[in-house]
Amino acid sequence: MAYGITSSSQLIDVATINSGCDVIEDAGDIFKDCSNKLNDAANVCDKDALSVDGECMQPVIEDLADSIKALKGNIREFASQVRNVASEIYNAQLAELRAYEESQKNNK
Repeated sequence: MAYGITSSSQLIDVATINSGCDVIEDAGDIFKDCSNKLNDAANVCDKDALSVDGECMQPVIEDLADSIKALKGNIREFASQVRNVASEIYNAQLAELRAYEESQKNNK
């Protein structure tokens, strides 16, 4: 893919993208904390504390906690993919810039 790069100012800012990914991953920690709190709630909502016809909410709450905990891994995977694509684009843009600079030297 050609990006039309003729100046280093046109290169994507990989450092900013990586910083943004760090923020996204940090947000994933909030999901883990939420999951832990739900597990605590599940322990409180056992059959002794809250049940109807022998059924309680504990398994449902635990399943929800597991689902929320899985979000952290999904977020981490997403951030990793964004970093990889950004790196690939940057490398392609840099190669294009170097080729352009070389062609400019040869035209002089």
